[in-house]
Amino acid sequence: MTRQQWGWVALLLLAAGCAGPPGATSVYAPHPGSKTAAPLTAPIHVYLGRKDGDWIDFTMDGGQLEFEWYQSYRNVTLIARNRYAAPVVIRWALPTHENLDSPRPIEGVAILPAAPTPNAAGPNVLLSQLRWVDLALGYRVQVKIDFSFGDPSAVPAPYAYGLPFPAGLAFRVGQGFRGAHTHTGPSEFAVDFSCPERTPVVAMRPGLVLVTNAAALYGGTTSYHEDWKQGNFVLVLHDDGTIARYVHLAPGGVAVKAGQRVERGERIGLSGETGFATGPHLHVDISTSASDGNYRTFPFRFAVAPGRDEEPVEGAEYSAWESQ
Repeated sequence: MTRQQWGWVALLLLAAGCAGPPGATSVYAPHPGSKTAAPLTAPIHVYLGRKDGDWIDFTMDGGQLEFEWYQSYRNVTLIARNRYAAPVVIRWALPTHENLDSPRPIEGVAILPAAPTPNAAGPNVLLSQLRWVDLALGYRVQVKIDFSFGDPSAVPAPYAYGLPFPAGLAFRVGQGFRGAHTHTGPSEFAVDFSCPERTPVVAMRPGLVLVTNAAALYGGTTSYHEDWKQGNFVLVLHDDGTIARYVHLAPGGVAVKAGQRVERGERIGLSGETGFATGPHLHVDISTSASDGNYRTFPFRFAVAPGRDEEPVEGAEYSAWESQ
């Protein structure tokens, strides 16, 4: 089970003379009556995690996304940068922009190229540029961002995945592909194994640990728990560009770090019930970003016995057999 989404966040940019929310950094702008504005060569306004002049969000082990506003005379420019070791697709919009013209689109989808290594800086990507209309007045602009991990052009190579728990253990598929409870829409090709809390979880396929989250302490079924950061998880990037997601891990149940290479059958964590969950279980899927900035999952097959693989069947019990 998982209904978690990367949620919209809002950044409010306010020119001098306009009231900002508590903690907002003031923006340089001319006072009323001034005819000119000094060009700036550094970001002019950031909050929601200020660091080195950047607006930073979606920070987890493995990277973060960074957004910067630049002002040069009348031009007010928004750029984005990715510090994760895989492409990120973002949906962005400027629902509010007062005293600003927009010769460029005010909403869209952009691919932020991967960083060369976890936490390194990917290239800057221009999102939008606005024009300050009346220099004697302040301006206001709001940004909304949503995102997903992975290259939207990635296609899974044929592969029989290992079961995500060690040899000698057997668990039932509580919810399979297109499960009516939560495996719908982008999550249609996902599998929930009904297993006790703190069951060892192993990698289904070799890859690079892309991102982890280990801060969550409990789960539930409220809208609060739909936020991805309310669940512990490990994301592993495969050589074909797809990503395996291991979700709802226990508190203290993440055993790997971003940038680490893991092999098939290697222990990566312990199952739990953090995030959007009604009880202990392990959610796994194979995914990447969709072209619209959402994510999508792919059907996949498990190696259920030597020389035999199959798509998981809801209600069936599977015994792990591969030696570690």
